[in-house]
Amino acid sequence: MVYTADPVFSPRPWGDKSLNDVFSVASEEPIGEVWLLSDMPSMTTMLRSGDNEIAPSQIIESFAGKPLPRFPLLVKLISTTSWLSYQVHPDDEMARTVENEPWGKSECWFFLTDSIIAAGLRRPDFFDSKTTFDEKSLNILHPYKGDAICIEPGLVHAIGPNTRLIEVQQSSDLTYRLFDWGRDRKLHIEKGNKAVKPYLEPHILRNCREISNDLFSVAMIKQASGTGIMLTLEERPVLRVVIDDVVENEAEFMWITLGDYWKEVSS
Repeated sequence: MVYTADPVFSPRPWGDKSLNDVFSVASEEPIGEVWLLSDMPSMTTMLRSGDNEIAPSQIIESFAGKPLPRFPLLVKLISTTSWLSYQVHPDDEMARTVENEPWGKSECWFFLTDSIIAAGLRRPDFFDSKTTFDEKSLNILHPYKGDAICIEPGLVHAIGPNTRLIEVQQSSDLTYRLFDWGRDRKLHIEKGNKAVKPYLEPHILRNCREISNDLFSVAMIKQASGTGIMLTLEERPVLRVVIDDVVENEAEFMWITLGDYWKEVSS
């Protein structure tokens, strides 16, 4: 069975009006995030197969092989015109004990353009619970189109201007802002500093064609079989959830499958 996801759209102050045009979204605010696959309550992407329409929550067991609190992965297209906030995500333990959430947020970015990001503390030895962040706190990195990077829980990071990427992540919306370029949005200094793991270092994977970790694997291929997520990489990406089926495409697509983590995580 193959389901096609209907994306949902999130306007952002740093968003990119070109996404409004690509997806024909009539909004005065620029779209920053296109949620291509989501089981989050306020941003659920419905799945279609023929005349049938279902939510991702309805195929969790078919996809993951066991019941879970929500569909395990969230996939976004992100496009920017200015810096996002410096932020950090909690790990599983903090998510459960502090936020009563089933898991934290680990993510990987796949760059569709030459980009600029910030990741990792410049002076990790100076970090403590009272640290305040500014624009000079993080390392500035320059990924190219085709590169990738994985953002572990605890790694402080930000996406820079004129960057477009695909984000594959644990299905969580837990984000602690630490610095926001003077925007009038709430910061989360106490929780954020508790989540920071100051000695984590970022590693750009150049010309990346495959990533595999405990959470998920991603490969660039033209044909796949079994159960996974197929994401085409044209200007307007199309995401399909595949349950025990075969898919192929003339151009390469991202094929995303679950890692062993989901066999061990609590239902």
